[in-house]
Amino acid sequence: MVLSRIFKRFVSNKTLVYTAIGEEQYFQIVDRLATNGVKFSTKSPFDARTQNCFTQQNRIYDIYVSKEDEGKAVEAIHKFACDT
Repeated sequence: MVLSRIFKRFVSNKTLVYTAIGEEQYFQIVDRLATNGVKFSTKSPFDARTQNCFTQQNRIYDIYVSKEDEGKAVEAIHKFACDT
């Protein structure tokens, strides 16, 4: 019950801007956001019992930003996509 309220508060103030698959993609995106001054939060399911090398490389990271920073974040991510 408490966790659901915390999650609802978190989601109500944030918007999902990117879902990265794997650590390499995650770090590329968050580096781009940080370089452009965009604060972000990350949500990633984690279960220590099922983690191994394969799942570590394919872990999913949902990257959230404040609704006010959404345009700036999308622009930063778009620059990243065009640069690679």
